[in-house]
Amino acid sequence: MNKTRPHDQAFPSDVGGVPVEGLTKREWFAGMALSGLLATEAWGDACNKHMVSEWAVSHADSLMEALNE
Repeated sequence: MNKTRPHDQAFPSDVGGVPVEGLTKREWFAGMALSGLLATEAWGDACNKHMVSEWAVSHADSLMEALNE
């Protein structure tokens, strides 16, 4: 089984044989986690942006760890 590495491209592609870099898997997972975290109204003013961003990255890292088990 291939390991999920944080800096692997989420959607590798090329244009005319030239690799095109986009989001890494870690960035993609963190963005998806952030979207879910912000979708709930439970946050309100209780958390600052930095805290929520750190949680999103933490969830992304946890997902990659789980995928590598």
